[in-house]
Amino acid sequence: MLRNAPEFFEVAKRIVEITNECELAAHNAKFDHRILKLEFSRLGFQFQLKSLCTVELSKKLIHALPSYILGKLVRSLGIP
Repeated sequence: MLRNAPEFFEVAKRIVEITNECELAAHNAKFDHRILKLEFSRLGFQFQLKSLCTVELSKKLIHALPSYILGKLVRSLGIP
């Protein structure tokens, strides 16, 4: 699936353009943000983006679930 995917440096400028004034929303956003920061640092660019982590948010809103893994979280909410 990744065999023909572009290298990060080929899409980095576009990532900066489309994320300008945006906030990263993701399940475990710290992981995604850390990967982006690492890849940009390899290019000599400091990348910073505000983020909203749905893991952290769900822990605050839905107490005492045994797991906040995305699949288990959505099943507990009745989302297919």
